[in-house]
Amino acid sequence: MKTEEKRARWRKWYYRQSKEKHREKMRKWRELNPERWHAQSRESSRKSGRKRRLEIRFSDEWYQERLKAQNGCCAICGELFTETPRIDHDHISGETRGLLCNPCNLGIGILNDDPELLRKAALYLESFLSAKAA
Repeated sequence: MKTEEKRARWRKWYYRQSKEKHREKMRKWRELNPERWHAQSRESSRKSGRKRRLEIRFSDEWYQERLKAQNGCCAICGELFTETPRIDHDHISGETRGLLCNPCNLGIGILNDDPELLRKAALYLESFLSAKAA
């Protein structure tokens, strides 16, 4: 095992053994350094947002255009967004498809963005609805 791997394993083990001690130490640091903590948090958020936009290839203009074109609604269920929309994209090409609410985004993601599997799921659910109606 490489030295780096050993260090990483040790750090994980040590953290698990002393979580509360570590959390208390970090809480005290944040209290003593609120400006640095907020600056680091903002910088981290800014970097992760920029990284995400680069990964899935969309611009702020695309986002605003899509939001307007969808009338502020999910592209699947049509509900108005009550929280930040999720950007649906092809996981292979990275191309964007539209804006979705979290439940719709999770639903198609769990079914691997597979249209045939989604159709089968819909047929399955419909078979129970028609059984109830009868």
